[in-house]
Amino acid sequence: MGQSTSSGCSASHHFAPVLEEVEQRFEKLEKQLGKRKFVNYTFKTLKDYIQTFLVDFRFLIMFNDMVDKLSSRLWIELKSSLHKVESAINEIGKELLIAHHTNEVSKLVQLFSGLIEKIEVLKPLIEKSCKYLLEVEDQGCCWVMNDHLDGYALKCIQGNLQTLAEKADFQLDHHVQGQIKCLLQKLNSLTIFLVTESMHQTRESDLNALGIHARAVTVRAANLSCLCWLSVRSSELDPSTAQGIAGAFSRLQHKLDPATSPELLDMILRLLEAKKSHSNRQSTIERFFVCLLDMQHNNVLRSEMVGLVRFFIEVREEHGKETEQLLPDVAAVVRQARSVQYSSSEGGVPDLVYSKLLPMIYLLTEELFSIRQLSYSRPGIKRNDDDDEYARYLWDTVEARVKLLQSHLEFLRVKLADRPQKNMQHWRLVVMLFEPVVEQLLSLKDSLNARRITNSEARNVLFKVLLRILVFKAEAYLMDLLNGDESLLVKHQIGALKSLVASMTNMPRKLIFMNLEKEHKDEILILTDIESVVREVLYLCHSFNGTVFTGGMMKECTHWLCDLTQKIKEVVERIDVPFPKIEFPKTNGLGFIGFLLIKLKGQSMRYGIGPLNCVKQQIDDILQNLTFLRSSIMKQDAKYQECKDAAYMVEFIIDSILLGNGSRWHNFSWLYRVSENIRHIRIIQETECQEKTCNLEVTNAAQAVVRQISQTSTFEVNKVVLNDQQQMIVDRLTRGSSQREIVSIVGMPGIGKTTLANQVYYDPKVVYYFHIRAWCCVSQVYAKRDLLLGILQQIIELTDSILTMPNEDLEFMLYKQLKGKCYLITMDDLWNIGAWDDLKSSFPDDGNGSRIMITSRLEDMVLNFSLESNLLNLRPLSDGESWELLKMKIFPKEICPEELLQVGKEIARSCKGLPLSLVAIAGLLQKTDMKSDSWKKIAERSNAIIVNDPQTRCMDILELSYEHLPDYLKPCFLFFAMFQEDKEIPVRRLIWLWMAEGFIERKDSKSIEDLALDYLRDLVGRSLITVSKRRSNGGVKACRIHDMVRNVCLSKAKEEKFLGLVTGDDEPYSFFYDSDDLDDFDPSNSITYKEHRLCISVSRQQFVNSRPSGPYVRSLQFFATTDAYPRCPYNVSFISKNFKLLKVLDLEAINMGSSFADGIDSLIQLIFLAVGGDIDSIPSSLANLRNLETLLVKGLKGKKVLLPESIWRMTSLRHVHVKNNASFTLQPKVTGIGFQLKNLVSLSVPSLIFGEDADEMIRMLPNLRELSCIFSKSRGSRDYYQFPRLEKLTQLESLKIVYRGRTIKTSPFNFPLGLKKLTLINFFLRWDHISTIGSLENLEILKLLSSTFEDTRWEMKEGEFHKLKYLKLDSPNIVSWVASCDDLPNLQHLVLQKCENLKEVPIDFVRIPTLQLIEVQRCGDSVEEAIKRLQREQFEYGIEDLKVLIQPLDGNLRSS
Repeated sequence: MGQSTSSGCSASHHFAPVLEEVEQRFEKLEKQLGKRKFVNYTFKTLKDYIQTFLVDFRFLIMFNDMVDKLSSRLWIELKSSLHKVESAINEIGKELLIAHHTNEVSKLVQLFSGLIEKIEVLKPLIEKSCKYLLEVEDQGCCWVMNDHLDGYALKCIQGNLQTLAEKADFQLDHHVQGQIKCLLQKLNSLTIFLVTESMHQTRESDLNALGIHARAVTVRAANLSCLCWLSVRSSELDPSTAQGIAGAFSRLQHKLDPATSPELLDMILRLLEAKKSHSNRQSTIERFFVCLLDMQHNNVLRSEMVGLVRFFIEVREEHGKETEQLLPDVAAVVRQARSVQYSSSEGGVPDLVYSKLLPMIYLLTEELFSIRQLSYSRPGIKRNDDDDEYARYLWDTVEARVKLLQSHLEFLRVKLADRPQKNMQHWRLVVMLFEPVVEQLLSLKDSLNARRITNSEARNVLFKVLLRILVFKAEAYLMDLLNGDESLLVKHQIGALKSLVASMTNMPRKLIFMNLEKEHKDEILILTDIESVVREVLYLCHSFNGTVFTGGMMKECTHWLCDLTQKIKEVVERIDVPFPKIEFPKTNGLGFIGFLLIKLKGQSMRYGIGPLNCVKQQIDDILQNLTFLRSSIMKQDAKYQECKDAAYMVEFIIDSILLGNGSRWHNFSWLYRVSENIRHIRIIQETECQEKTCNLEVTNAAQAVVRQISQTSTFEVNKVVLNDQQQMIVDRLTRGSSQREIVSIVGMPGIGKTTLANQVYYDPKVVYYFHIRAWCCVSQVYAKRDLLLGILQQIIELTDSILTMPNEDLEFMLYKQLKGKCYLITMDDLWNIGAWDDLKSSFPDDGNGSRIMITSRLEDMVLNFSLESNLLNLRPLSDGESWELLKMKIFPKEICPEELLQVGKEIARSCKGLPLSLVAIAGLLQKTDMKSDSWKKIAERSNAIIVNDPQTRCMDILELSYEHLPDYLKPCFLFFAMFQEDKEIPVRRLIWLWMAEGFIERKDSKSIEDLALDYLRDLVGRSLITVSKRRSNGGVKACRIHDMVRNVCLSKAKEEKFLGLVTGDDEPYSFFYDSDDLDDFDPSNSITYKEHRLCISVSRQQFVNSRPSGPYVRSLQFFATTDAYPRCPYNVSFISKNFKLLKVLDLEAINMGSSFADGIDSLIQLIFLAVGGDIDSIPSSLANLRNLETLLVKGLKGKKVLLPESIWRMTSLRHVHVKNNASFTLQPKVTGIGFQLKNLVSLSVPSLIFGEDADEMIRMLPNLRELSCIFSKSRGSRDYYQFPRLEKLTQLESLKIVYRGRTIKTSPFNFPLGLKKLTLINFFLRWDHISTIGSLENLEILKLLSSTFEDTRWEMKEGEFHKLKYLKLDSPNIVSWVASCDDLPNLQHLVLQKCENLKEVPIDFVRIPTLQLIEVQRCGDSVEEAIKRLQREQFEYGIEDLKVLIQPLDGNLRSS
């Protein structure tokens, strides 16, 4: 309440006439000075004085006007200073009147100089008062009591602001001047808006609030202007002061902008509410957007904004209280719209609008709709379920809402298709939110129309829709805060809050379908609590807008965030459920964590708009914490098991979210909790490491030593030292009676029966003697059909017709194939006489010396059909023999160190003469540091096993070997329990399964396949796994596991919860006598398995009819036992419904019919997939399996299996193989490098057309390492074809090409220079082709099968094939072969098969120093005689390492 003048007029108004006179005199003086050629110094001084005085005096009287508005309290506090200023102003005013009547220049100079000095005297008093008022304002106190300003005073203030902003001599900080200019602009805009509204019939009372607001800001601006004036005049405007003044001007500027001042926006909206006429209201809204928001262009954005404001005003008129909480959201939208920069030419808006602003407008519109529907009321009528009018109102508004929402969705979808995806993520999320809302509202409308739902239930549905929108908004606002100001100190707390909010994303929608164990009222209370906390989150987010946080404010904000986080936790926990009870494997926790980290890193790069987008913060936290724990935690640490289980749970939850499996909000909540658990484990681990001064470098170095892969394994078949027993069996097979006889090898498990039989089976004398040899493993559980097919497969090619034969026909087929031929059939691991009875009728006795070799543990059983004279009962090794075997395994080419002799012999004795125990413990000893102390520790462990039974002792030694395996090898070893007893295990398939299971730790230095081979070599080197077949390059093609070793596998796998093995002896199959009993099996009684990995080995019909399930099973392998109709197609669609989380699925043993099984394409976590059936084609939906690395298709029709074009989008694929008689055609209709399968390293067997498909395939598969394909010429082509440009496959190492059709001429060959293995089948080979092949510098393996040479004489050239190690010729037309040892200097293995025309083999081959083996198979007498001559030459040269195996052309009896 000012005390300045008795008249009540402002100082500016009182001195206005005098100031006008001074200004006129100043202008006249300027003109006079401008006309004079020579300027009098006195005149110039007068001009400068007047100019300075005018500026200073205007600020002085502005200050006087300003203090006139002070509250009484402040006036009293500043009374002494203000009275002095007021008195001085009056004196100055009187002297100005004197100046009015004075024309003498010198007197005027003296007068204005004195006036300026008087003002200077007042400046300290004025400055003190202004700073005090600024402090009062900073403390949040209002010091303006009377905000009335007359027009002249207002003009004075604006003029002073203009002076500060533009005058050059006021050298203000440019930032301060910028803020003053913005303030002036906004003040002018608001003034124009007020004046315009006053001219459009707006009542003065409606404009009063806006006017008061504007004048209050103007008064505060006057105070700041005075400070600027004083600081500049005294040259005291330092950077700190300038920054403070600029900030104060900025805050005032915000108060004048409806985009930044919710208070001003609310005033304007209330002004709009006062406009009852629709046309008047619409006009004012338009002026509001043009004048105050500067939205000049009438585009989509302005149209939507106008609609939102109009709708908000309408809803607030009806339901004021409920709508108030939306005002900050409206302000946020206005603020974003205000910040948008428009295109000058077209008035368009940038992508910012399309990414965030328009979707937010649509969300607010939906929220307003919800408030209007939920707050509906009519005077005098209670809202209840019998209110038909309310029901009709709901139906009408829902219908209108759906139409509007559908139009918004359509607009969003159209724009989504036109714009870059990276800018439109928010739109996609809004579309994903709106689409189910539309469905829900349409369903609600139908239910209301059919009266299937009460009004209360309808309101609950609408309430849940509202909550979904609120939660979505809260998450979006929090994300904006996280992506915003990097200096924000509470980002971590905001991230945790966002994760919790994300856990509620689908909670409101799910609640309506849940069977809560609570009353309906509790559900409503929960929903209400959700609304309450989400509203608080929104309020928190809005509080960050435009707020500059001080230290105290930030501390307060941190407490607020913690309290809010706790509230949300409590809401979530009220309806949360415990973690599912899943039994995770105990083995190789660190290995699995490593696998999970790779998986999480891959997913973190693909968050996008997928279902994981809303839990990105949690996944990032888990990734960071697990990375630390992976490098620091040890197996012996207390938290190891808890950390491992948490990692397994993370994978389960994330995969469940990706699949939409289970309750989504439960998954989000679980993920938050497990993330917190992992964080807690990290905190404890860090503390323990600090307390123990944990040396991570030493730990990691130790781990690195443990993880060194053994490269010393030789893959050699175990050689027992009982050579006399081997010779005894060979003699019994190749000598004696011409009648068919049975030779048996019996003994305890692990004694070496199978090893001895295997050595005999491959003995050169045995190979030469018998025309046909076949081996079958019988084991305890066998299938007669499998045995018959297994034997036939080694004799003839199994055609489709043979595979479909009944057992009786297979028996006869085998009989015919053996009839008249000298054969050897080995039946390994026979357990009962029934197996012999099932097969014996298929073994003819033609008096030609055929033999059956049997191995068994059961001597009494074997004596039922075998002569005792033909039975060899293997004895345990003596102590000396035991030591020799142990020494041979550990030191094959070295001498045992003296210090190890005694302890080594002690360990050998402890094995009780059992070879399996010896080789197992030898594998363990090999991995030590070869020091006496290390061996003594193992000896102590071995001697501690006080068991005299060799078999039991062997099991204990095997368990000891398992305990000493490195952690990363244990799951690889336990995985062998998956495979059936005594079955041969293909190594490539085994490796692909290991990869899919995540057992192989990826390293940059090697491919994952090569690392897996290293793992296998290590297991073989430890004598836990046996090699059963080798590749032509010496690598392992197939392996086996001994029965006793498998028993250890099974025992440990069960103990470690590694896998579950289900056979016919387990429920529910044990309750049924045969498969037919399962026809009426009730699927509701099917067993639900909880194991992590599951292997089921039953009949196909049992498996399908029982319809097993496993919600937590990640790996499912099915092995079929005997079936009456094994080729019958089965419906296995239940797999995708009952096993949703599978990463590994092997159904190759079952015929799924002519079409791909329904639902397999929904198993998006699959990494390994093997299927079989009468499949013609695979659907394009296969591309849904974006994680698939290995695809195996076993076609049973013998026709092509067509893979879809969508396979080119499956960029994770590494191995694609179609087996048996099937092939597939690749038809890529896409172009561009983006469709290349860069990860694919092996492929078989594509059927390609020369000149059409080949070049396209080469371009699409740049990193292929192995290729097996079928080529054919196109229809109508000539008998000449262009060989594909394979040299472009620069990574290719192995190539197999089959030409299907009549042999034709080809163009020159083009092979990759790095090729190591080449197989050509059914080709016409010119000599230039042979030279091209021979010039391949890295070629080590060459197979030329069923191919025709240009000439019958092959004369090898010098300098070719210099690295070739393996050569196989099958059915060539050559007669003469001219070559020397220099032509094949590195040859190790030569195979000649069906070379019936060949007359001789170069005798000089005996001089090849590397040659180890020559195999001759059905080549005729000339070749056999040539090989015999070569053998004689070998002995003459003193060569003993060369081994020769001859299999005769016919079945006549031969002597070696």
